[in-house]
Amino acid sequence: MRVAIAIVLGLLVSMLVMVANVLHYGIKRILRQRGYPVSLWYGHFRDIRFFRETISSEKDPDTKLRYQKVLYALVTALVLFLMSAVLFFQAIH
Repeated sequence: MRVAIAIVLGLLVSMLVMVANVLHYGIKRILRQRGYPVSLWYGHFRDIRFFRETISSEKDPDTKLRYQKVLYALVTALVLFLMSAVLFFQAIH
């Protein structure tokens, strides 16, 4: 039973990492289109700050809502990743 739980949690952790990466690199693409300095290799927390600035300055309500949803999805994926990673490492020990 413990092995099955570890496998399921391992798959969940992997999926959440992929989801978070897709969302974050989508944010990087949006920031690059708006002229922000973006690197694919570093500055991830800076990107989130720039994205919050982008959301605050966005005039179109539909675009603003879409950007907010992307940011909330990223934060949710990161929190779920951390929680499931802790459970995964508890299950394998």
